[in-house]
Order: sequence, then structure tokens, then C-alpha cells
Amino acid sequence: MIYKKIFYNGLTRYFLQGYLVLSTTTFLGLYAIDFSKGVGLTNSILTLMTFTFLPVWPLFVFYFLRKNKALLKDKKFKLKFNTMYHA
Repeated sequence: MIYKKIFYNGLTRYFLQGYLVLSTTTFLGLYAIDFSKGVGLTNSILTLMTFTFLPVWPLFVFYFLRKNKALLKDKKFKLKFNTMYHA
């Protein structure tokens, strides 16, 4: 039970709190896109993947919170996802 609470809460807390930093870093990375070989190619691909993920995350969180608001009374659900409602 503690493992599930730590895993889910920690992961969602990381994404919720790090969203601004992640989006700023991604937008800065768009200026440095370089599709030559090596590290530049890897950084460019990861930047583009993150850039496509950025608008999806807040929409997912909003949909998830609205859909599961009634489940907050369930103890198991609250242990897993309560951090999303408090962030």
C-alpha cells in the first residue's frame, strides 16, 4: 500500500510541479534544434517529443480530475491520486 502511494503520488507530483520548468526548457530547446549526428540529433528528437507532450498533459489532468471527482471518497483511489487534487 505504501509503495502505490509513493509511486503514484511522487510521479504525478513531479509532473505537476515540474511542468513550468519542463515547458520553459523545451521552448528553449526548440531554438537549439540540430539534426546533425550524435548528441544534437538525440536532443532534438527528445525536445520535439516533449513539445508534443506539453499540451496533452494539462488536458489529461483536467479530464482525469473532472471524471474521477466522485471517487475521492474511496480510500484506495485517494491514496493513489490525492496529490493531483492538492497540487
